[in-house]
Amino acid sequence: MAEAVGLVASIVTLVELAFKISRGLTAVASEFGTAARQIKLIGTDTRALAIILRDLSRGLGERKQIAVEIQEVTAELIALCKEDLDDIGDFLKSLQPLQSDKIGLRQKVRWVFGKSRVMMRRTSLNSLKSTLNLFLHTIDMVGYGEVE
Repeated sequence: MAEAVGLVASIVTLVELAFKISRGLTAVASEFGTAARQIKLIGTDTRALAIILRDLSRGLGERKQIAVEIQEVTAELIALCKEDLDDIGDFLKSLQPLQSDKIGLRQKVRWVFGKSRVMMRRTSLNSLKSTLNLFLHTIDMVGYGEVE
């Protein structure tokens, strides 16, 4: 049971990170001209992932006991999400203006050179989002994963 509680806690932490990254991306998007749409898409995708993770956390938290197999797969999916979110979060920090309210040339150049890496992480998160959503619905619909 302690493993399940720890798993739910790690999901909650990841949800908070995803929402934070989503807000940060939305905040800087308007400063990037034509890239704003791509940045907003990443922010929206990240927010959707956070909602799915939050639902997964709630679903697992409501169960008395969770099968070890479900805990293991969930932990693996969470680790992959965290890796992608951490990478996007680190990149987001490099896009933040240093001292002024305006995005400078340095941040715009960073976007140009880092865009492909971020878009690759976005694709990975979209795949994980689909997997998590299917996983969540399978657990809920079938009732699979709860130990009796």
